[in-house]
Amino acid sequence: RLNHKPPKVALVGEVYLIAEPAANLHIEERLGNMGVEVCRHVWISQWLRVNIFLDFLRLRRREKAEKLARPYLQCFVGGHGQHSVGETRKAILEGTDGVIHVYPFTCTPEIVARGIMQKMAAKAGMPLVCFSMDEHSGEAGFQTRLEAFVDILGMKGKGKCHG
Repeated sequence: RLNHKPPKVALVGEVYLIAEPAANLHIEERLGNMGVEVCRHVWISQWLRVNIFLDFLRLRRREKAEKLARPYLQCFVGGHGQHSVGETRKAILEGTDGVIHVYPFTCTPEIVARGIMQKMAAKAGMPLVCFSMDEHSGEAGFQTRLEAFVDILGMKGKGKCHG
């Protein structure tokens, strides 16, 4: 299995939940332990540079993810909704194997984005799983859903599943 290429997933969603392992139940570590390559484009340092520093200096330009979201979500819905849609579209265009969306429970911008992302992923035949996180998120159910998603990625890679 030396030529085995691990499945690659895009991790999208609300910036804090993506960046903080304790808040996302160590999702990147769990996926790595299951042999999955995780790709994320949100880093706290980058987010602070764009949203605090460049905004303050009025030098902020529309991010690539926001541009990619435009055909599906033309207006700012708050939070990171546009960014999540754009990153999902980017993952589809790049041929990523799947998308994992993490967002805070009751976060309206991410809930709006989720509906759009589900339609985009279904149309592209790309597996998508969404995790709504709060202080009551249980590790057992989370792990089970994550393992099921990775199994779907494996079936897709072997041609046994169509998204």
